[in-house]
Amino acid sequence: MTAADIGLPQYPGAVVDNDNHNSDSADLGFAFGATKFNLRVVSYKSPDSPDAVFAFYRKPMAHYGDVLECDHGRTIGSLQKTRDGLTCSGKSDKKDKSGGHGLSVNGVNSSDDHELRAGSPEKMRIVAVEPTGGSTRISLVYVELPKNSD
Repeated sequence: MTAADIGLPQYPGAVVDNDNHNSDSADLGFAFGATKFNLRVVSYKSPDSPDAVFAFYRKPMAHYGDVLECDHGRTIGSLQKTRDGLTCSGKSDKKDKSGGHGLSVNGVNSSDDHELRAGSPEKMRIVAVEPTGGSTRISLVYVELPKNSD
């Protein structure tokens, strides 16, 4: 996987993050009839600050619609929801069976990072940024979820 496979540019000077315990990239998906799921992830690291990374990615993310800035599932700034219905709290404003909102795995919110999100609840791109001991970890994510699913 590369940043281009996710539809975003690679941050200048960033290198593939092989230092973490997770894989540096993934490409998972399935299709069953009209139901599709796709997850693409690639991680990089850079000596630059998280603010510099966010400033770089705002313009390319805007290609996919309104850009939300999220921190641990909460919106930063005045934009709370995109025109296409994407929020920081998860997939949509529709409550799930547990009373929460959107994406969760074993009751854990999908967003534990400081990130930018753009797209729709069914097709989104995420730039997650995490400072890690003198460098910044950058995770670029593309998620395509089944439509009209809980």
